[in-house]
Amino acid sequence: MRTIELYVNTGTCEHCHRALFTELSAVPGVWRVRLDAASGRVTFQALAPVDRAEIEAAVADAGFELRAWR
Repeated sequence: MRTIELYVNTGTCEHCHRALFTELSAVPGVWRVRLDAASGRVTFQALAPVDRAEIEAAVADAGFELRAWR
């Protein structure tokens, strides 16, 4: 298991944050999604290798833009 850190553009509404949490949580291998809205920092635990394209699609489907992957 490893921690993945992303940075996304952020909105302030709770609905948007829930959408991002829901989309990312649906990606196989993703667990414990956390979002710091002030900085746009998103972290999650990867229980297995995760497909970057699936993560990018989940972020986009939630209405966010992936700005960095660390």
